[in-house]
Amino acid sequence: MEYLIELHIEQGGILDTKNLSVGVVEAIAGMRTYKIVLEGVSNHAGSTPMYLRNDPLVGAAHIIAYLEKVVKTKGLSTSVATVGKISCEPNVPNIIPGKIEFYVDIRDVEEIGIKSVSDELIGKVEEVAEEYGLKFSIKLLGESPAVKLSKDVIDVIEQVVKSKDYPYTSINSGAVHDSAMLVDHTKVGMIFVPSIDGKSHCPEEHTNLQDIKLGCNVLLESAIKLANR
Repeated sequence: MEYLIELHIEQGGILDTKNLSVGVVEAIAGMRTYKIVLEGVSNHAGSTPMYLRNDPLVGAAHIIAYLEKVVKTKGLSTSVATVGKISCEPNVPNIIPGKIEFYVDIRDVEEIGIKSVSDELIGKVEEVAEEYGLKFSIKLLGESPAVKLSKDVIDVIEQVVKSKDYPYTSINSGAVHDSAMLVDHTKVGMIFVPSIDGKSHCPEEHTNLQDIKLGCNVLLESAIKLANR
């Protein structure tokens, strides 16, 4: 197989907010997922003065707030980081937490962006643990590399889009796709169509039928052009 083109919804809001019908994908983000555990001392919320506390939730809050700041100030323009899951023990309103677990998702289309944010995260966890007297662990749960798609395929897709005068933009994929697994085996390209309000993997996910038709037309004509080479 010499070429592969994947048509997919964007799963983000760039095309929708810019009122564009097609995205020509140039790269697929790599990612790292970390599990962070902070352990302090669980105690009574009323009878434990602030200066005697080792509160891991306060520590986690500082780390999470710093993570957003560092992505914006020290990461690349394509860097993103997310904390989407937190667990708190014992999770009782009048008890100081004793243990916090949270998960950090770091992504970028450039490996240096992933590494930079990861290094800052690890350094901040160590700093906060020392400041608040906490035990900590950092575990890398998984990672995948950032990949650049084939310029040959990208050029053909752009030629088709321009010939049809479809409103489009070059774009990166923040979500990982099957195509990323095949870049070492064939020349890969991707076409995005808009996700309304950036929604995906939920009941609100929707793409207008007209945009789906345009995306299918671009896919078909790009495939024909590549097949006739």
